[in-house]
Amino acid sequence: GLYRARFLAESLVELHKSFSAVGSKLHVLVGKPEDLIPSLVGDHGVLAFQREDTYEEQRVEDSVLSRLHPNTVVAYHYGHTLLNRDDLGWDPTVSLPMPFGKYWHGECQTVQPRFELPKVRRGDLPNPPSCFQIDSVVPI
Repeated sequence: GLYRARFLAESLVELHKSFSAVGSKLHVLVGKPEDLIPSLVGDHGVLAFQREDTYEEQRVEDSVLSRLHPNTVVAYHYGHTLLNRDDLGWDPTVSLPMPFGKYWHGECQTVQPRFELPKVRRGDLPNPPSCFQIDSVVPI
């Protein structure tokens, strides 16, 4: 509804400000990721993204990946969790330990969260390639 739309708009404005502070830009495109991303990446580009754990998002990821040019370099990581999945001792994409509450309050308490990544500062990011072109982009 109205409040969600306002929240999203305000969030995009703040994200644009954060990107601008480090010398980058935010481009907002409207459409399905599987239709937009392959053309943005091009024939020899790089796609770096955060993998998701839910079925619907994984279907979109698979659709995007299936439409990329074979020369595209793909890099991904997992996020949105307090603990890194590589530190757990089990693969959450295969199964969850049951009962999870007992596992969380037992074994997981011995796993330490990893340190935060350093904050990105102006000059840390490379400039976009000069050939980077997006048609019909409306700046914020």
